[in-house]
Amino acid sequence: MHVDPDQLNQFTSILTVELESAQKLDKILDKEHRALTSGDPEQILAAADDKQRQMQETLKFLTERNRFLQSLQLSPGKTGSEQFLDRLPADVPARALWQEIEALAHVLRDKNEINGGIVSLAQRHTRQALDILSGKMYSSDTYGKGGERQSGPSSPPIAKA
Repeated sequence: MHVDPDQLNQFTSILTVELESAQKLDKILDKEHRALTSGDPEQILAAADDKQRQMQETLKFLTERNRFLQSLQLSPGKTGSEQFLDRLPADVPARALWQEIEALAHVLRDKNEINGGIVSLAQRHTRQALDILSGKMYSSDTYGKGGERQSGPSSPPIAKA
């Protein structure tokens, strides 16, 4: 199927800025990881703010791509992008850009999950410490063979008001 050169140029431009935005997000996730592992609250907040801003920018480019695809009566997202790419010769730069975006999306997902795990672990430790200090029974948040929650050892409160 024939693709208008202007449409190809527009799609390539959209993918280029989307890839650049995703690359910036990749660097921010690395910065967030360093901040989380250092435990510096100011660095963590700064990284979270940067991440939020970059996510909004990335979403803007994704929305632009979806509008472009819908203007051609294609599905939004990955499906429509691949439908558009199927119309193109194998050697166009848009294909390589798309492959880079797809690969980077997996990397970003993995990095975000790791950072989220660090945050969850820190929250659990904080909650357990607060529970101990406030005299609540300590639960180790472990699970038995059948997936049922098991309580850990209980501790007396460290201090009473």
